[in-house]
Amino acid sequence: MAFEPFGCRVVQLALQMADATRKETLVMELQGHVLDAVSSPHANFVIQKAIEVLPVASASFVPEELKGHMTEVARHRFGCRILCRLIEHHLCGSSCSSSTAELMDEMLLEAEQLIHHNFARHVMELILEHGTEEHKHRVAGAIRANLFHNAKNRNASYVVERALVFCSAADRKAITSELLADPERFLVLATHECGSHVAKAVLSLNGDAARLVRQAKELLLQSASRVSASKYGKRIMDDM
Repeated sequence: MAFEPFGCRVVQLALQMADATRKETLVMELQGHVLDAVSSPHANFVIQKAIEVLPVASASFVPEELKGHMTEVARHRFGCRILCRLIEHHLCGSSCSSSTAELMDEMLLEAEQLIHHNFARHVMELILEHGTEEHKHRVAGAIRANLFHNAKNRNASYVVERALVFCSAADRKAITSELLADPERFLVLATHECGSHVAKAVLSLNGDAARLVRQAKELLLQSASRVSASKYGKRIMDDM
């Protein structure tokens, strides 16, 4: 039923409404089929629901069955959704799953490539929001490996933007300092379709990054006519 268009809805509802004992019984039948579910437009929702409603220990078979397949799952249109649910429900709080943390370690070995993928980048963004400080630091390192290129990339730019929100203060300052170290390239960024979102994120920094924010504003104001000539740059100038 989980692999059928209408049956999968029934299974999801059962997982939502059944008592703890019946949920456990249902989940036992899903074990051994997680990789098949990744490729299914229907069963992937059942696995997501199991992650959402079951205790971490009861859904631990999901990360276990994904081991060794992380990068391909992250790039899959349905698999990325399952990873997103694992990050949201198994990677933060007191019930943090060591199996899921190990999956993230496996995936982050290819972080520099995954931030450019249109499905995997959603997973990377959620790691920045819910992951450990070490996970966030590793994503920041992947971003800084080719910072300006990433900031202008249609997919990676979203990850850079989220890093400027959720990374540690040290990593946020390191990314921003590197962006501002080359004023000409930062101005190009501000007028770029994707890069302008990163430039705007720099202007939204707070706390001990105030000096860098002032530096960015001064740079943009000094080249206001040039920046405003681009519709993307004009939006930044209007918001300032």
